[in-house]
Amino acid sequence: MTPVRKQVYIEMCLAVAKHEGWIPSDRHKPPRTRYAGYQTCIFERRCLLFAERCVAVSKGEAARLLGYSVEAVSDCVLRYTTLMNHRLAVCTFDMQMFNKKENTFVYLLNTRAQIHRLTNDYRKDIDELKKASKLILEKDKGWETGEERVLGFHLLEFTEALEESCLSIMPHILCEYLYDLCKKFNRYHSSMCKDGFVVETSTLLLYEATEVVIEKCFHLLGILPGSSLFGYSMTQLVSGLLFSAVERPIDVYARDPTRNFRFEMVCFRSIPVTPLWLDHEGELFGLISVSDKIVPSRSHFFETDVTSHVPLFNHDWRNPIKNLDSNCVYLGNPASGYSVSFSYFIEICAELYVTNKNECYQLCNHKKEIDLSSFWENSDGVCGELTVNAKHGYATMYYILLKDAIDTALKVEFKTEPDTPPRLVRGYIQAYYGDEFLYKCQSGSICKECYMAVLFQAAPSYVLTAGYIPLIKSFLGVPTKGSLIIKAYLQDVDSNKVIIDGTSNFKPQLYGCNRGTITGSEDCSLNIEVSWNYQDRYI
Repeated sequence: MTPVRKQVYIEMCLAVAKHEGWIPSDRHKPPRTRYAGYQTCIFERRCLLFAERCVAVSKGEAARLLGYSVEAVSDCVLRYTTLMNHRLAVCTFDMQMFNKKENTFVYLLNTRAQIHRLTNDYRKDIDELKKASKLILEKDKGWETGEERVLGFHLLEFTEALEESCLSIMPHILCEYLYDLCKKFNRYHSSMCKDGFVVETSTLLLYEATEVVIEKCFHLLGILPGSSLFGYSMTQLVSGLLFSAVERPIDVYARDPTRNFRFEMVCFRSIPVTPLWLDHEGELFGLISVSDKIVPSRSHFFETDVTSHVPLFNHDWRNPIKNLDSNCVYLGNPASGYSVSFSYFIEICAELYVTNKNECYQLCNHKKEIDLSSFWENSDGVCGELTVNAKHGYATMYYILLKDAIDTALKVEFKTEPDTPPRLVRGYIQAYYGDEFLYKCQSGSICKECYMAVLFQAAPSYVLTAGYIPLIKSFLGVPTKGSLIIKAYLQDVDSNKVIIDGTSNFKPQLYGCNRGTITGSEDCSLNIEVSWNYQDRYI
Protein backbone atom coordinates (compact mmCIF):
# COMPACT_ATOMS: atom_id res chain seq x y z
CA MET A 1 0.00 0.00 0.00
CA THR A 2 1.53 3.28 -1.15
CA PRO A 3 0.40 6.75 -2.22
CA VAL A 4 -1.25 6.54 -5.65
CA ARG A 5 1.50 8.70 -7.14
CA LYS A 6 3.82 5.67 -6.77
CA GLN A 7 1.45 3.28 -8.55
CA VAL A 8 3.33 3.05 -11.84
CA TYR A 9 6.63 2.54 -10.01
CA ILE A 10 5.18 -0.32 -7.92
CA GLU A 11 3.53 -1.96 -10.93
CA MET A 12 6.79 -1.80 -12.86
CA CYS A 13 8.57 -3.51 -9.95
CA LEU A 14 5.93 -6.26 -9.83
CA ALA A 15 6.08 -6.77 -13.61
CA VAL A 16 9.90 -7.08 -13.51
CA ALA A 17 9.71 -9.48 -10.58
CA LYS A 18 7.26 -11.71 -12.47
CA HIS A 19 9.39 -11.56 -15.63
CA GLU A 20 12.49 -12.63 -13.68
CA GLY A 21 10.61 -15.38 -11.88
CA TRP A 22 11.07 -13.88 -8.41
CA ILE A 23 7.33 -14.04 -7.80
CA PRO A 24 4.85 -16.39 -9.52
CA SER A 25 2.78 -15.11 -12.41
CA ASP A 26 -0.26 -16.66 -10.72
CA ARG A 27 -1.13 -14.13 -7.99
CA HIS A 28 -2.96 -16.81 -5.97
CA LYS A 29 0.29 -18.70 -5.32
CA PRO A 30 2.57 -17.54 -2.49
CA PRO A 31 4.18 -15.16 -2.12
CA ARG A 32 1.03 -13.22 -3.01
CA THR A 33 1.20 -9.62 -4.16
CA ARG A 34 -1.58 -7.07 -4.34
CA TYR A 35 -1.39 -3.32 -4.81
CA ALA A 36 -3.60 -0.73 -3.11
CA GLY A 37 -3.11 3.02 -3.31
CA TYR A 38 -4.30 5.90 -1.20
CA GLN A 39 -4.54 9.64 -1.69
CA THR A 40 -2.78 12.41 0.19
CA CYS A 41 -3.91 14.47 3.20
CA ILE A 42 -4.53 18.22 3.40
CA PHE A 43 -3.97 20.07 6.68
CA GLU A 44 -5.93 23.34 6.86
CA ARG A 45 -4.27 26.41 8.42
CA ARG A 46 -6.96 26.89 11.03
CA CYS A 47 -6.06 23.47 12.41
CA LEU A 48 -3.34 25.25 14.38
CA LEU A 49 -6.01 25.06 17.12
CA PHE A 50 -5.73 21.28 16.84
CA ALA A 51 -3.59 20.93 19.99
CA GLU A 52 -6.00 23.04 22.06
CA ARG A 53 -8.98 20.93 20.99
CA CYS A 54 -7.12 17.71 21.80
CA VAL A 55 -6.35 18.99 25.30
CA ALA A 56 -10.02 19.88 25.80
CA VAL A 57 -11.16 16.41 24.67
CA SER A 58 -8.59 14.65 26.89
CA LYS A 59 -9.91 16.56 29.93
CA GLY A 60 -13.45 15.45 29.21
CA GLU A 61 -15.22 12.75 31.19
CA ALA A 62 -15.21 10.21 28.32
CA ALA A 63 -11.45 10.39 27.68
CA ARG A 64 -10.60 10.20 31.39
CA LEU A 65 -12.93 7.21 31.90
CA LEU A 66 -11.35 5.25 29.03
CA GLY A 67 -7.77 6.31 29.72
CA TYR A 68 -6.97 8.58 26.75
CA SER A 69 -4.09 11.02 27.23
CA VAL A 70 -3.62 14.18 25.14
CA GLU A 71 -1.20 12.35 22.87
CA ALA A 72 -3.59 9.42 22.48
CA VAL A 73 -6.50 11.73 21.60
CA SER A 74 -4.51 13.61 18.96
CA ASP A 75 -3.18 10.35 17.49
CA CYS A 76 -6.64 8.73 17.33
CA VAL A 77 -8.36 11.83 15.92
CA LEU A 78 -5.91 11.96 13.00
CA ARG A 79 -5.91 8.21 12.47
CA TYR A 80 -9.70 7.86 12.41
CA THR A 81 -10.07 10.88 10.11
CA THR A 82 -7.66 9.21 7.70
CA LEU A 83 -9.32 5.79 7.85
CA MET A 84 -12.93 6.99 7.57
CA ASN A 85 -12.26 8.46 4.12
CA HIS A 86 -12.13 6.29 1.01
CA ARG A 87 -8.45 5.59 0.46
CA LEU A 88 -8.65 7.04 -3.07
CA ALA A 89 -10.24 10.28 -1.82
CA VAL A 90 -8.28 13.28 -0.60
CA CYS A 91 -8.41 13.46 3.19
CA THR A 92 -8.71 16.92 4.78
CA PHE A 93 -7.75 17.63 8.38
CA ASP A 94 -9.97 20.46 9.62
CA MET A 95 -11.89 21.40 12.74
CA GLN A 96 -14.79 19.14 11.74
CA MET A 97 -12.69 16.33 13.20
CA PHE A 98 -13.99 17.43 16.63
CA ASN A 99 -17.68 17.52 15.75
CA LYS A 100 -19.57 15.69 18.50
CA LYS A 101 -22.55 14.69 16.33
CA GLU A 102 -20.93 13.56 13.08
CA ASN A 103 -18.74 10.64 12.04
CA THR A 104 -15.70 11.61 14.13
CA PHE A 105 -13.51 9.97 16.74
CA VAL A 106 -14.95 12.32 19.38
CA TYR A 107 -18.50 11.10 18.71
CA LEU A 108 -17.40 7.47 18.86
CA LEU A 109 -15.42 8.11 22.05
CA ASN A 110 -18.43 9.62 23.83
CA THR A 111 -20.69 6.77 22.74
CA ARG A 112 -18.22 4.11 23.88
CA ALA A 113 -17.84 5.85 27.27
CA GLN A 114 -21.62 5.91 27.69
CA ILE A 115 -21.90 2.18 26.99
CA HIS A 116 -18.97 1.50 29.32
CA ARG A 117 -20.73 3.31 32.18
CA LEU A 118 -23.96 1.39 31.58
CA THR A 119 -22.32 -2.04 31.48
CA ASN A 120 -20.26 -1.23 34.58
CA ASP A 121 -23.40 -0.24 36.47
CA TYR A 122 -25.03 -3.57 35.65
CA ARG A 123 -21.88 -5.72 35.55
CA LYS A 124 -23.11 -8.10 38.25
CA ASP A 125 -26.41 -8.71 36.44
CA ILE A 126 -24.68 -9.18 33.08
CA ASP A 127 -22.22 -11.72 34.52
CA GLU A 128 -25.12 -13.70 36.03
CA LEU A 129 -26.89 -13.74 32.66
CA LYS A 130 -23.76 -15.10 31.00
CA LYS A 131 -23.70 -18.00 33.48
CA ALA A 132 -27.41 -18.80 33.14
CA SER A 133 -28.29 -22.05 31.37
CA LYS A 134 -31.69 -20.75 30.28
CA LEU A 135 -32.81 -17.24 29.34
CA ILE A 136 -36.36 -15.95 28.93
CA LEU A 137 -36.45 -12.84 26.76
CA GLU A 138 -39.50 -10.57 26.79
CA LYS A 139 -40.45 -7.74 24.51
CA ASP A 140 -39.51 -4.37 25.92
CA LYS A 141 -40.36 -0.82 24.89
CA GLY A 142 -37.53 -0.78 22.36
CA TRP A 143 -39.08 -3.74 20.54
CA GLU A 144 -42.33 -1.88 19.94
CA THR A 145 -40.54 1.03 18.25
CA GLY A 146 -38.29 -1.31 16.27
CA GLU A 147 -35.03 0.15 17.64
CA GLU A 148 -34.07 -3.09 19.40
CA ARG A 149 -34.44 -5.13 16.22
CA VAL A 150 -32.50 -2.57 14.18
CA LEU A 151 -29.62 -2.62 16.65
CA GLY A 152 -29.65 -6.42 16.91
CA PHE A 153 -29.57 -6.93 13.14
CA HIS A 154 -26.76 -4.39 12.78
CA LEU A 155 -24.66 -6.29 15.31
CA LEU A 156 -25.10 -9.44 13.21
CA GLU A 157 -23.61 -7.63 10.19
CA PHE A 158 -20.24 -7.06 11.91
CA THR A 159 -18.42 -10.03 10.38
CA GLU A 160 -19.73 -9.21 6.91
CA ALA A 161 -18.57 -5.58 7.16
CA LEU A 162 -15.19 -6.69 8.50
CA GLU A 163 -14.71 -9.23 5.69
CA GLU A 164 -15.61 -6.71 3.00
CA SER A 165 -13.33 -4.07 4.52
CA CYS A 166 -10.35 -6.44 4.73
CA LEU A 167 -10.68 -8.13 1.34
CA SER A 168 -11.12 -4.83 -0.52
CA ILE A 169 -8.46 -3.07 1.63
CA MET A 170 -10.92 -0.26 2.40
CA PRO A 171 -11.02 0.53 6.14
CA HIS A 172 -13.64 3.23 5.63
CA ILE A 173 -16.23 0.43 5.30
CA LEU A 174 -15.54 -0.63 8.88
CA CYS A 175 -15.59 3.02 9.98
CA GLU A 176 -19.03 3.50 8.43
CA TYR A 177 -20.26 0.34 10.15
CA LEU A 178 -18.95 1.57 13.52
CA TYR A 179 -20.54 5.01 13.09
CA ASP A 180 -23.90 3.46 12.15
CA LEU A 181 -23.68 1.14 15.15
CA CYS A 182 -23.14 4.07 17.52
CA LYS A 183 -26.07 5.96 16.02
CA LYS A 184 -28.39 2.97 16.31
CA PHE A 185 -27.33 2.34 19.89
CA ASN A 186 -27.97 5.98 20.85
CA ARG A 187 -31.44 5.85 19.29
CA TYR A 188 -32.22 2.60 21.09
CA HIS A 189 -30.94 3.89 24.43
CA SER A 190 -32.94 7.13 24.03
CA SER A 191 -36.13 5.16 23.39
CA MET A 192 -35.52 3.09 26.52
CA CYS A 193 -34.13 5.68 28.93
CA LYS A 194 -37.32 7.40 30.16
CA ASP A 195 -39.11 7.91 33.48
CA GLY A 196 -39.60 4.64 35.30
CA PHE A 197 -36.98 2.91 33.16
CA VAL A 198 -36.47 -0.74 34.19
CA VAL A 199 -33.60 -2.66 32.59
CA GLU A 200 -34.81 -5.84 30.89
CA THR A 201 -32.71 -8.95 30.22
CA SER A 202 -32.62 -8.33 26.46
CA THR A 203 -31.50 -4.74 27.04
CA LEU A 204 -28.55 -5.80 29.18
CA LEU A 205 -27.49 -8.37 26.60
CA LEU A 206 -27.70 -5.79 23.81
CA TYR A 207 -25.61 -3.34 25.82
CA GLU A 208 -22.96 -5.99 26.43
CA ALA A 209 -22.92 -7.15 22.78
CA THR A 210 -22.69 -3.56 21.54
CA GLU A 211 -19.75 -2.80 23.82
CA VAL A 212 -17.91 -5.93 22.68
CA VAL A 213 -18.34 -5.08 18.99
CA ILE A 214 -17.43 -1.40 19.45
CA GLU A 215 -14.31 -2.29 21.41
CA LYS A 216 -13.27 -4.76 18.71
CA CYS A 217 -13.76 -2.07 16.03
CA PHE A 218 -11.64 0.36 18.07
CA HIS A 219 -8.94 -2.30 18.32
CA LEU A 220 -8.98 -3.12 14.58
CA LEU A 221 -8.86 0.57 13.60
CA GLY A 222 -6.04 1.25 16.07
CA ILE A 223 -7.89 3.94 18.06
CA LEU A 224 -7.52 2.44 21.52
CA PRO A 225 -5.21 4.18 24.00
CA GLY A 226 -1.64 3.20 23.21
CA SER A 227 -2.47 1.67 19.81
CA SER A 228 0.33 2.03 17.29
CA LEU A 229 0.18 0.52 13.82
CA PHE A 230 3.43 2.18 12.77
CA GLY A 231 6.84 2.92 14.26
CA TYR A 232 5.67 6.49 14.74
CA SER A 233 2.35 7.82 15.94
CA MET A 234 0.02 9.52 13.47
CA THR A 235 0.87 12.89 15.04
CA GLN A 236 4.57 12.35 14.38
CA LEU A 237 3.89 11.20 10.83
CA VAL A 238 1.77 14.24 10.01
CA SER A 239 4.34 16.58 11.54
CA GLY A 240 7.06 14.91 9.49
CA LEU A 241 5.08 15.28 6.28
CA LEU A 242 4.37 18.95 7.00
CA PHE A 243 7.71 20.19 8.20
CA SER A 244 10.42 17.72 7.09
CA ALA A 245 12.99 19.26 4.77
CA VAL A 246 15.38 16.29 4.50
CA GLU A 247 16.62 15.82 0.95
CA ARG A 248 15.93 12.46 -0.65
CA PRO A 249 18.81 10.89 -2.62
CA ILE A 250 16.31 9.27 -5.03
CA ASP A 251 13.17 10.92 -6.32
CA VAL A 252 10.69 8.17 -5.56
CA TYR A 253 7.84 10.38 -6.76
CA ALA A 254 9.19 10.67 -10.29
CA ARG A 255 6.93 8.86 -12.74
CA ASP A 256 5.68 8.82 -16.29
CA PRO A 257 2.80 11.08 -17.32
CA THR A 258 -0.59 10.03 -15.98
CA ARG A 259 -2.12 7.07 -17.76
CA ASN A 260 -5.54 5.57 -17.33
CA PHE A 261 -5.74 1.87 -18.04
CA ARG A 262 -9.09 0.62 -19.28
CA PHE A 263 -10.51 -2.83 -20.00
CA GLU A 264 -13.29 -3.24 -22.57
CA MET A 265 -14.93 -6.63 -23.12
CA VAL A 266 -16.94 -6.24 -26.30
CA CYS A 267 -18.61 -9.62 -26.81
CA PHE A 268 -18.31 -13.38 -26.32
CA ARG A 269 -19.29 -16.55 -28.13
CA SER A 270 -20.72 -19.63 -26.39
CA ILE A 271 -20.18 -22.88 -28.29
CA PRO A 272 -21.72 -26.08 -26.85
CA VAL A 273 -20.17 -29.38 -27.91
CA THR A 274 -22.70 -31.92 -26.72
CA PRO A 275 -24.96 -34.40 -28.52
CA LEU A 276 -27.90 -32.82 -26.75
CA TRP A 277 -27.37 -29.64 -28.74
CA LEU A 278 -29.00 -30.78 -31.96
CA ASP A 279 -31.00 -27.76 -33.08
CA HIS A 280 -28.12 -25.27 -32.41
CA GLU A 281 -30.56 -22.92 -30.77
CA GLY A 282 -31.45 -22.32 -27.16
CA GLU A 283 -31.14 -19.98 -24.21
CA LEU A 284 -28.14 -18.76 -22.24
CA PHE A 285 -27.84 -17.44 -18.68
CA GLY A 286 -25.12 -16.93 -16.07
CA LEU A 287 -22.43 -14.43 -15.16
CA ILE A 288 -19.21 -13.01 -16.56
CA SER A 289 -17.39 -10.60 -14.25
CA VAL A 290 -14.02 -8.87 -14.21
CA SER A 291 -11.81 -7.65 -11.38
CA ASP A 292 -12.09 -3.90 -10.83
CA LYS A 293 -9.58 -2.07 -8.64
CA ILE A 294 -11.89 0.88 -7.86
CA VAL A 295 -15.12 -0.34 -6.33
CA PRO A 296 -15.85 -3.73 -4.75
CA SER A 297 -19.05 -5.38 -5.81
CA ARG A 298 -21.15 -8.18 -4.28
CA SER A 299 -23.81 -8.37 -7.00
CA HIS A 300 -22.86 -11.88 -8.13
CA PHE A 301 -24.97 -14.61 -9.64
CA PHE A 302 -22.78 -17.16 -7.86
CA GLU A 303 -20.55 -17.05 -4.80
CA THR A 304 -16.93 -16.00 -5.30
CA ASP A 305 -14.05 -15.26 -3.00
CA VAL A 306 -13.08 -12.16 -4.94
CA THR A 307 -15.14 -9.17 -3.79
CA SER A 308 -13.81 -6.57 -6.23
CA HIS A 309 -15.51 -7.96 -9.34
CA VAL A 310 -17.90 -6.10 -11.60
CA PRO A 311 -20.49 -8.03 -13.65
CA LEU A 312 -20.28 -7.54 -17.43
CA PHE A 313 -22.93 -10.12 -18.30
CA ASN A 314 -25.46 -11.03 -15.61
CA HIS A 315 -28.62 -12.98 -16.47
CA ASP A 316 -30.20 -15.48 -14.09
CA TRP A 317 -32.34 -18.46 -15.12
CA ARG A 318 -35.51 -16.37 -15.01
CA ASN A 319 -34.12 -13.92 -17.56
CA PRO A 320 -32.12 -15.87 -20.15
CA ILE A 321 -31.19 -14.62 -23.60
CA LYS A 322 -31.84 -16.32 -26.91
CA ASN A 323 -28.60 -17.75 -28.21
CA LEU A 324 -27.73 -19.29 -31.56
CA ASP A 325 -24.76 -21.64 -31.65
CA SER A 326 -21.46 -19.64 -31.97
CA ASN A 327 -23.20 -16.28 -32.48
CA CYS A 328 -21.69 -13.24 -30.74
CA VAL A 329 -23.34 -11.97 -27.57
CA TYR A 330 -22.59 -8.25 -27.36
CA LEU A 331 -22.25 -6.78 -23.88
CA GLY A 332 -23.82 -3.64 -22.46
CA ASN A 333 -22.55 -1.31 -19.74
CA PRO A 334 -20.69 -2.82 -16.76
CA ALA A 335 -22.75 -2.97 -13.58
CA SER A 336 -20.45 -0.32 -12.08
CA GLY A 337 -21.65 2.25 -14.66
CA TYR A 338 -18.22 3.08 -16.08
CA SER A 339 -15.38 1.47 -18.04
CA VAL A 340 -13.44 -1.02 -15.95
CA SER A 341 -10.03 0.04 -14.66
CA PHE A 342 -7.24 -2.34 -13.74
CA SER A 343 -3.70 -2.40 -12.35
CA TYR A 344 -1.19 -5.21 -12.78
CA PHE A 345 -3.59 -8.15 -13.23
CA ILE A 346 -7.03 -8.85 -14.65
CA GLU A 347 -9.11 -11.81 -13.51
CA ILE A 348 -12.19 -13.03 -15.36
CA CYS A 349 -14.89 -15.14 -13.71
CA ALA A 350 -17.25 -16.95 -16.07
CA GLU A 351 -20.16 -19.24 -15.12
CA LEU A 352 -22.53 -19.88 -18.01
CA TYR A 353 -25.41 -22.29 -18.54
CA VAL A 354 -27.22 -23.26 -21.74
CA THR A 355 -30.64 -24.78 -22.17
CA ASN A 356 -32.62 -26.25 -25.01
CA LYS A 357 -36.10 -27.68 -25.07
CA ASN A 358 -35.24 -30.65 -22.88
CA GLU A 359 -31.92 -30.09 -21.09
CA CYS A 360 -29.99 -27.57 -19.02
CA TYR A 361 -26.28 -27.95 -18.37
CA GLN A 362 -23.23 -25.96 -17.39
CA LEU A 363 -21.19 -24.57 -20.25
CA CYS A 364 -18.28 -23.28 -18.12
CA ASN A 365 -17.34 -22.29 -14.58
CA HIS A 366 -13.84 -20.82 -14.48
CA LYS A 367 -11.64 -18.10 -13.07
CA LYS A 368 -8.84 -17.08 -15.35
CA GLU A 369 -6.24 -14.34 -15.47
CA ILE A 370 -5.34 -12.42 -18.62
CA ASP A 371 -1.69 -12.45 -19.62
CA LEU A 372 -0.55 -8.81 -19.66
CA SER A 373 2.98 -9.36 -20.96
CA SER A 374 2.21 -8.15 -24.49
CA PHE A 375 0.20 -5.23 -23.10
CA TRP A 376 3.16 -3.72 -21.21
CA GLU A 377 5.33 -4.01 -24.33
CA ASN A 378 2.78 -2.32 -26.61
CA SER A 379 2.57 1.46 -26.76
CA ASP A 380 -1.19 1.88 -27.14
CA GLY A 381 -3.17 -1.23 -26.38
CA VAL A 382 -3.88 -4.87 -27.08
CA CYS A 383 -6.80 -6.74 -28.61
CA GLY A 384 -7.16 -10.27 -27.34
CA GLU A 385 -9.41 -13.23 -26.74
CA LEU A 386 -9.78 -15.54 -23.77
CA THR A 387 -11.24 -19.04 -24.05
CA VAL A 388 -12.55 -21.11 -21.14
CA ASN A 389 -13.19 -24.80 -21.78
CA ALA A 390 -15.50 -27.23 -20.02
CA LYS A 391 -17.04 -30.64 -20.53
CA HIS A 392 -20.09 -29.43 -22.42
CA GLY A 393 -18.51 -26.67 -24.47
CA TYR A 394 -16.49 -23.52 -24.29
CA ALA A 395 -16.81 -19.74 -24.38
CA THR A 396 -14.52 -17.25 -26.09
CA MET A 397 -14.43 -13.65 -24.83
CA TYR A 398 -13.09 -10.76 -26.94
CA TYR A 399 -11.54 -7.82 -25.12
CA ILE A 400 -9.46 -4.67 -25.62
CA LEU A 401 -6.85 -3.31 -23.21
CA LEU A 402 -6.14 0.42 -23.40
CA LYS A 403 -3.00 1.88 -21.84
CA ASP A 404 -4.25 5.47 -21.83
CA ALA A 405 -7.95 6.07 -22.34
CA ILE A 406 -10.58 8.77 -22.04
CA ASP A 407 -13.95 7.81 -20.60
CA THR A 408 -16.90 8.71 -22.81
CA ALA A 409 -20.66 8.81 -22.33
CA LEU A 410 -22.73 8.44 -25.52
CA LYS A 411 -26.20 9.64 -26.50
CA VAL A 412 -27.93 9.04 -29.84
CA GLU A 413 -31.07 10.90 -30.90
CA PHE A 414 -33.27 10.01 -33.87
CA LYS A 415 -34.47 13.15 -35.67
CA THR A 416 -37.27 13.22 -38.20
CA GLU A 417 -39.99 15.50 -39.52
CA PRO A 418 -42.78 16.51 -37.09
CA ASP A 419 -45.89 14.31 -37.16
CA THR A 420 -43.93 11.47 -38.78
CA PRO A 421 -45.43 8.16 -37.65
CA PRO A 422 -43.20 5.62 -35.86
CA ARG A 423 -41.09 3.41 -38.12
CA LEU A 424 -40.53 -0.31 -37.83
CA VAL A 425 -36.82 -0.75 -38.48
CA ARG A 426 -34.06 -3.32 -38.30
CA GLY A 427 -30.33 -2.70 -38.12
CA TYR A 428 -27.67 -1.60 -35.66
CA ILE A 429 -25.53 1.22 -34.33
CA GLN A 430 -21.89 0.33 -33.63
CA ALA A 431 -18.87 2.02 -32.09
CA TYR A 432 -15.23 1.21 -32.77
CA TYR A 433 -11.81 2.81 -32.72
CA GLY A 434 -10.43 4.52 -35.81
CA ASP A 435 -6.95 5.37 -37.08
CA GLU A 436 -6.30 1.66 -37.71
CA PHE A 437 -6.13 1.09 -33.95
CA LEU A 438 -6.96 -2.60 -34.13
CA TYR A 439 -4.20 -3.31 -36.63
CA LYS A 440 -1.60 -1.22 -34.82
CA CYS A 441 -2.08 -2.83 -31.44
CA GLN A 442 -2.03 -6.46 -32.57
CA SER A 443 -0.25 -8.20 -35.39
CA GLY A 444 -1.83 -10.98 -37.41
CA SER A 445 -5.37 -11.38 -38.65
CA ILE A 446 -8.21 -10.43 -36.32
CA CYS A 447 -11.97 -10.50 -36.56
CA LYS A 448 -12.70 -6.78 -36.55
CA GLU A 449 -16.43 -7.28 -35.95
CA CYS A 450 -15.69 -8.96 -32.61
CA TYR A 451 -14.06 -5.74 -31.36
CA MET A 452 -16.88 -3.41 -32.39
CA ALA A 453 -19.22 -2.44 -29.57
CA VAL A 454 -22.93 -2.63 -30.36
CA LEU A 455 -24.71 0.45 -29.02
CA PHE A 456 -28.14 -0.45 -30.43
CA GLN A 457 -29.52 -3.49 -32.20
CA ALA A 458 -32.95 -3.80 -33.81
CA ALA A 459 -33.22 -7.55 -34.20
CA PRO A 460 -35.50 -8.72 -35.54
CA SER A 461 -37.20 -5.28 -35.52
CA TYR A 462 -37.79 -2.19 -33.39
CA VAL A 463 -40.39 0.60 -33.45
CA LEU A 464 -38.33 3.77 -33.83
CA THR A 465 -39.78 7.15 -32.84
CA ALA A 466 -38.30 10.64 -32.68
CA GLY A 467 -36.16 11.15 -29.59
CA TYR A 468 -33.27 9.52 -27.77
CA ILE A 469 -32.64 5.87 -28.61
CA PRO A 470 -32.22 3.49 -25.62
CA LEU A 471 -28.65 2.26 -25.98
CA ILE A 472 -27.40 -1.17 -24.92
CA LYS A 473 -23.96 0.32 -24.27
CA SER A 474 -23.45 4.01 -23.55
CA PHE A 475 -20.04 4.06 -21.76
CA LEU A 476 -16.81 3.42 -23.62
CA GLY A 477 -13.13 4.06 -23.06
CA VAL A 478 -11.43 5.66 -26.09
CA PRO A 479 -7.63 5.62 -26.66
CA THR A 480 -6.06 9.08 -26.41
CA LYS A 481 -4.08 8.39 -29.61
CA GLY A 482 -7.00 7.05 -31.57
CA SER A 483 -10.49 8.16 -32.51
CA LEU A 484 -14.08 7.03 -32.00
CA ILE A 485 -16.22 6.06 -34.99
CA ILE A 486 -19.98 5.59 -34.75
CA LYS A 487 -21.49 3.52 -37.55
CA ALA A 488 -25.23 3.23 -38.15
CA TYR A 489 -27.28 1.06 -40.49
CA LEU A 490 -31.09 1.20 -40.25
CA GLN A 491 -33.59 -0.25 -42.72
CA ASP A 492 -37.35 0.28 -42.90
CA VAL A 493 -39.01 -3.14 -42.49
CA ASP A 494 -42.17 -2.28 -44.44
CA SER A 495 -40.53 -0.74 -47.51
CA ASN A 496 -37.10 -2.45 -47.26
CA LYS A 497 -35.50 0.94 -47.88
CA VAL A 498 -32.28 1.86 -46.10
CA ILE A 499 -33.06 5.06 -44.20
CA ILE A 500 -29.67 5.58 -42.51
CA ASP A 501 -26.27 4.24 -43.56
CA GLY A 502 -23.15 6.16 -42.55
CA THR A 503 -20.49 6.94 -39.99
CA SER A 504 -19.43 9.84 -37.78
CA ASN A 505 -15.82 10.29 -36.62
CA PHE A 506 -14.89 11.88 -33.27
CA LYS A 507 -11.38 12.98 -32.39
CA PRO A 508 -10.57 12.50 -28.70
CA GLN A 509 -10.48 15.43 -26.28
CA LEU A 510 -9.72 15.41 -22.57
CA TYR A 511 -12.91 17.09 -21.38
CA GLY A 512 -16.11 18.57 -22.69
CA CYS A 513 -18.64 17.45 -25.25
CA ASN A 514 -18.82 17.31 -29.04
CA ARG A 515 -21.57 16.34 -31.45
CA GLY A 516 -21.89 14.74 -34.83
CA THR A 517 -24.65 13.81 -37.29
CA ILE A 518 -25.29 10.85 -39.55
CA THR A 519 -27.68 12.05 -42.23
CA GLY A 520 -30.13 9.60 -43.70
CA SER A 521 -32.72 9.58 -46.44
CA GLU A 522 -36.34 10.69 -46.20
CA ASP A 523 -35.59 13.66 -43.90
CA CYS A 524 -34.26 11.67 -40.96
CA SER A 525 -30.90 11.64 -39.19
CA LEU A 526 -29.05 10.57 -36.05
CA ASN A 527 -27.62 13.22 -33.74
CA ILE A 528 -24.73 11.83 -31.68
CA GLU A 529 -23.41 13.41 -28.49
CA VAL A 530 -20.10 12.31 -26.94
CA SER A 531 -19.11 13.54 -23.46
CA TRP A 532 -15.38 13.20 -22.63
CA ASN A 533 -13.85 12.89 -19.18
CA TYR A 534 -10.15 12.14 -18.72
CA GLN A 535 -9.39 10.85 -15.22
CA ASP A 536 -6.14 12.74 -14.72
CA ARG A 537 -5.03 10.86 -11.64
CA TYR A 538 -4.18 7.27 -10.76
CA ILE A 539 -7.26 5.48 -9.54
